[in-house]
Amino acid sequence: MSRKTLYLITVLVLAGTAFAGAQSLFERGEDLFLRNKPQEAVPLLEQALEAEPRNATIYMYLGVAYEQLGRRDKAVEILRQGVETAREERDRMFLTMGNNLRFIEQYSGAERSYGEAISANSLYAPAYLARANLRVEMEKFEPAVEDYEIFLNLRPQSEHRPEVERMIALLRDKIEEKALQAAEEAERREREEELARREAERRRQEEEERQKALLDSVLNSLQGSSEETRNMSGGSEDIQELEEDIDIVE
Repeated sequence: MSRKTLYLITVLVLAGTAFAGAQSLFERGEDLFLRNKPQEAVPLLEQALEAEPRNATIYMYLGVAYEQLGRRDKAVEILRQGVETAREERDRMFLTMGNNLRFIEQYSGAERSYGEAISANSLYAPAYLARANLRVEMEKFEPAVEDYEIFLNLRPQSEHRPEVERMIALLRDKIEEKALQAAEEAERREREEELARREAERRRQEEEERQKALLDSVLNSLQGSSEETRNMSGGSEDIQELEEDIDIVE
């Protein structure tokens, strides 16, 4: 290797080192993140966040990096800090938070996060689509259809339009089917309640008839005792008359 070549290599190395030193922690972390190296990017981005705690982009990068590393709870934690601290990109942070919560099956929290994304930006179409998909999983079919329709209004030329329209048609069929099932169930319960009322009325009448029969039986028994008493009284008069006759004969 010639002296000239060695000199050029040395210059390039020194220039690269100087450039790296001139780069900020955020820029270095961003570079690694964009080159799909989340494991290496995270420590730099964490340090950058300490220096720039209101930088919304750092929160986004960190949230996605942790998501890529499978640390979804940590991703949610970072993104929650972001929406509480940063003023920008809150819609995207809420959306990403919702996606992570959905993945770990915290569906109510995910639904709230998507709603917060929409509150932050009512024209943010991806949040409507994500919430619609979640609501299908939660069997909230009517609200899901509403979200899909809003998404199509916001993104009429979306590449997902055919699939969304097919989903809407399927959900409408499902809604109608559930309505019929609910009507049939209500009718079944009404029939059962009517049968229960009739059975209760039959038992009430049987009980009334039983009590009446019992009262009649007791009344008849008491009337029989009264007759016997009267008969015994009449017999006493006959005995007295017989005694008087005997006295006369004597």
